[in-house]
Amino acid sequence: KAGQDEFILDIGCGDGTQVKYLKNKENYIGIDRNLKRLEILKKKYPEATVIYGDATKLPFKKGSIRYIYSSNAFEHFWYLKEVIFECYRCTYDHGEMIILFPTEGGLWNLGRNLLSKPLFQKKNPSLDFELISHVEHCNNATQIIRTLETFFNTKKKYLPVRIPSIFFNALVEVKCKHYTDKNKHFDLPS
Repeated sequence: KAGQDEFILDIGCGDGTQVKYLKNKENYIGIDRNLKRLEILKKKYPEATVIYGDATKLPFKKGSIRYIYSSNAFEHFWYLKEVIFECYRCTYDHGEMIILFPTEGGLWNLGRNLLSKPLFQKKNPSLDFELISHVEHCNNATQIIRTLETFFNTKKKYLPVRIPSIFFNALVEVKCKHYTDKNKHFDLPS
């Protein structure tokens, strides 16, 4: 979807599982704090740009990114508001952001309790699965959605059932665009 000179920023990109879907892989920028995963990405897609960095301090000028994508990362950000503010700062006024994350508290928890938890406890009996899960997934879907709505006009898509409820679905995809209503629009310093 990106034009010739339009970049797609993937926040929390890991080893770049989404790059294969892009026509112009040289327009892809992945940022992550896991250096080993970034090395795997760069080896698979040498034309892609990879940045070892923190999403709370994106290294881009105001309004310089047209598209931001993130899959299964926002639930991990300890400083969620700062990350979302940075996304707002970096995107064009007519830019677009798509965020995908699990529905903590809904079907996601059922799957975690039936599958992940027993496997984890069998492999690591001395570790507290619940504590690790809460530290690792410090934001739930409601928190992420509310914070996104502070900065962006949002459109939610619930998966797989598509009933607009966190409790009946495993994932939420949120499309974000800057507010067009000037009363809700943030003015950023240049």
